[in-house]
Amino acid sequence: MHKHVFGRKFSRDYGSRQALLRGLMRALILQGSIVTTKAKAKGVQPDIDGLVNLAKKGTVSDTRRAYAMLANDAEALSVLTKSVAPVFANRISGYTRIVPMVNRSGDNAEMAKLEWVEKVELKEKPKTKKEVAKDTKKAEKKTEKSKKGIAKLLPKAKKTVKKEETK
Repeated sequence: MHKHVFGRKFSRDYGSRQALLRGLMRALILQGSIVTTKAKAKGVQPDIDGLVNLAKKGTVSDTRRAYAMLANDAEALSVLTKSVAPVFANRISGYTRIVPMVNRSGDNAEMAKLEWVEKVELKEKPKTKKEVAKDTKKAEKKTEKSKKGIAKLLPKAKKTVKKEETK
């Protein structure tokens, strides 16, 4: 039994709890607002404040710490440093707010919406998984076409080489 664990436990062990909080932080940064339980929203709020403070400082070590807190997600880090941190340049803390919502119907859990206090516009819209899949399919098609084109050119190139050798 782990005693004297600081903060909320969420009925999870240390690794699961860290993964949950990292996922919530990344979702908030990429989407702008998230709907979750009130307890989880309260639990992730201090971590978000610390993350924004690291992004505002902008030193190499702080950027690396923020990168580690976001589970090495480069996309979330770029959105945090380019879109979120400049909006809160004049603010010391209190970057998010918790808006209560209707209780969840299944288990009557208190739900809340966690969102930025000020309007944050994403300079670069992050790609969804479907968009990434489409891009990879397009790239694969292009490579297949180029391979076919090279295959068509190879016999012609061999013929010209043979002609030059006979001369």
